[in-house]
Amino acid sequence: LERRVAELEQRLSEQQAVADITRTLYVLGHTIDYGDNERWLDCFAPEATFEMIEVSETDRVVRVRHQGRDALAAFIPGHSHAPAHFHKHLVLNPLVRVVGDTAEVESYMTRVDKGDAGPYLWSIGRYLDRFARAADGKWRIVGRTIEVESRFAPVKPTDIGTPAH
Repeated sequence: LERRVAELEQRLSEQQAVADITRTLYVLGHTIDYGDNERWLDCFAPEATFEMIEVSETDRVVRVRHQGRDALAAFIPGHSHAPAHFHKHLVLNPLVRVVGDTAEVESYMTRVDKGDAGPYLWSIGRYLDRFARAADGKWRIVGRTIEVESRFAPVKPTDIGTPAH
């Protein structure tokens, strides 16, 4: 019986981790779309890396790379948000693998933007995230790679912040 209870506790703990991590993924989209920069930043560990890569059949081009909380704090105010520009960052089909106090997540991403003729698809790709449970119990991103597989228009630094060095 004790072994069964321990197994159930472990399964419950893993399911709670998956739910908490998935919620963080959703919070990222809501906060970036509506300019809640402090809450967006709180989704990342102090040492987190954040990069956006455009991928094709033959190439991988790093367009944005930020390391650490200060760099992320400098990046996020330059990102467009409502009401000046309406868009929705959507995270779809997250596959979460929890191992102790760390996790890896692969999920699809798309961004839908408001256009003059109505909404349009801005980009598609996937998020590759690494999470760790912080001392306060919250799951935070320690590494995020956004792989953009197709985009409506070429990337300009004004679209996404400071380009990679």
